[in-house]
Amino acid sequence: MYYLCRDQNRHIYYMNMRSLKYFSFGVIGMVLASCVEEKNLYNPDEGTPEDTQLGLSTDFLLKTQRSIFITAVDGDGKSQAGVKFGVFMSQPYTDEGVISIDPVFVGYTDASGKLKAEVVIGNNVSKIYVAPLTAGYGQVKEADVQDFVSLDFQGVSFPHMAVSRAFSIEIPSFSGPISGLYQLYIPYKNVEISRDGIPLQGGCSLVSKEQLSPALINQIDSWYPERQNVQKADLDKNSDLRVVDENGARVWVTYVGDGGFYVANQTVYNSLMYYNYKEEELNSPNDIDHLRMTMLLPNTNQLQCPSGLKVQLLYWNGKEYTEIFPKGTRIGFVVARAGYKKDGTDVTTKNVYSFKNKTNPVVNGDVSGMYYSTPVLNKWGKSQAVTRQLDGYNCCVTGFDIRPFGDNQSDYDFNDVMLKVTATPEKAIEPGEDIPVEEEVVVTESIHGTLAFEDQWPNAGDYDLNDFVVNYAYGLGKNTENKITSIKLRFKPIAKGAAAYTKIGFGIELPLAESYIDAAKVMGATFESGNSKATFVIWEDVSRLFPNINGFVNTEKGTSFVSAAEVEITIPLTIPVDNVSMMKFNPFIFVNNRSHEIHLTDFAPTSKMDTNLLQTADDCSDASRNIYYRMEDMSCWALDFPRTSASDPAWRYPKEKSSVVKAYKNYSKWVINKTDLSWFNFTISENVDEDELY
Repeated sequence: MYYLCRDQNRHIYYMNMRSLKYFSFGVIGMVLASCVEEKNLYNPDEGTPEDTQLGLSTDFLLKTQRSIFITAVDGDGKSQAGVKFGVFMSQPYTDEGVISIDPVFVGYTDASGKLKAEVVIGNNVSKIYVAPLTAGYGQVKEADVQDFVSLDFQGVSFPHMAVSRAFSIEIPSFSGPISGLYQLYIPYKNVEISRDGIPLQGGCSLVSKEQLSPALINQIDSWYPERQNVQKADLDKNSDLRVVDENGARVWVTYVGDGGFYVANQTVYNSLMYYNYKEEELNSPNDIDHLRMTMLLPNTNQLQCPSGLKVQLLYWNGKEYTEIFPKGTRIGFVVARAGYKKDGTDVTTKNVYSFKNKTNPVVNGDVSGMYYSTPVLNKWGKSQAVTRQLDGYNCCVTGFDIRPFGDNQSDYDFNDVMLKVTATPEKAIEPGEDIPVEEEVVVTESIHGTLAFEDQWPNAGDYDLNDFVVNYAYGLGKNTENKITSIKLRFKPIAKGAAAYTKIGFGIELPLAESYIDAAKVMGATFESGNSKATFVIWEDVSRLFPNINGFVNTEKGTSFVSAAEVEITIPLTIPVDNVSMMKFNPFIFVNNRSHEIHLTDFAPTSKMDTNLLQTADDCSDASRNIYYRMEDMSCWALDFPRTSASDPAWRYPKEKSSVVKAYKNYSKWVINKTDLSWFNFTISENVDEDELY
């Protein structure tokens, strides 16, 4: 393979890339040391021919795209369409079962229950994590990064009685109280509950199963999203269900999931109970003493409790249970965190439970205890559950948060136990007070990284890669057909190591024709016209992002770091598209004028570029072979450093008047043979020379 290049004297010559074989690290180190000169790294009179061709033999890529094949079936083994999955570059769940990072891919299974995930990940990432974002389809799985990854997910199956009863609606006999602290009763016989504390199909007449559509579950997830206060809900409100039909109502509860609570709490088994009361009947935690509660699910852990488990509620009239809840009745729920031991003891006995008294749970202390949907029953006077009406599905949904209000670790996402509540007649129940959904939150995919540029192209420059440094996040919005509907970009400037007189602008070209962009709705950037592909100018002059500073910004060692504001760009599309590869996003800087662009290696310039600058000075571009922004030695003019998540710090770039070769000890090894894929990881002390980093 041959590349056409020009040297600094403009003499044309050819280089045979097949001749690049083996190199001496010691010789290369001396060559590189002799070549690093401020703003003039390239020197054609130094180094061997093999050394000077390295910049043409490496791809300079620090990330790649991998395919992951995912299959989803329900507990009965049936393929399920519309199941949402997320792919992550690190374990996404925290100790409390909260997803703490953005997925690098989000998608939905097709009619055959399959999903092909095209994922952009760092070359140094060795493991990926795939999590079902639709409740009830298994748990997060870890896989080694390789050319082919295939993962299967299955919902929890419904446990059945060995010999099923004949179907009939009847009021079961109750056992209890099953607590020495509360008036708590259970409608199940011991043989009607599995050893995991799950009501069996074919056992108690109140128990059945419902096929919950992934679309419904995804809708509920969007109302009770991870890591977010439920729209800053007014938790003084009492959203307990109220029966509004003149003839009363029959009521059922269907278990949906636990929002990932199980991930870090696999041996914590929460119990779900309910109670009914009249308006003004409950006024303080003291009223718990005479409150009749009924066990609904001894164990709500998603690893054992199947999504779709349905149980009919019964009304307690003070003397007996009946099916009909009269008009005006309020229905509340309570979750006992760690209330069930799951030790094989009969569920009708007190010993299988570990209920705490009313002094628990404790804010910033022992969080085990009872969490009530009725605000006045919690000692902090706030509701631990939010109930809302979901009109499109003729039901209500209830989400619990089971950490005390005011606790340092409370996330207020209200998805630790999620329930669907239905009634006959369909409109016979509604939330007592409305706690509206101000915005539905849909999980989107995004990748993160740091871009680092040299500004002296077509001359080699000093290769400190700090002339402009910026963190980025590229995000895609999708619909349930996996078509892309929007693009979201975030950029946060980190450093400007260019001279004060150098004006640097920043933009990005997307792998889409201009016609796909809904130009009138673009926010946060200037949408240029007249380009072959959709191109956006983010900043005309990055110096303005660091006010009151003239010259180098955040590149001279010993100076204080100056922060700049992050910008967010929203780019709606005119029509949904099948694929937008984030590997093909093309960021660039332009120096002193718009036509002087500097891009990542082998990324073509935009239509605004003065192409007469190509193949001048040290540049070895050859548009006929799609070769751009290459030079002969081990250097390039821009690198894209992947980050695992938004919380990861920016790549640590060299200080002013240093170079990547000096600051990162294994850079040369990576360029030569790609064996050290983590050479840029500054947290590994062996990788860096701290004296050469900013």
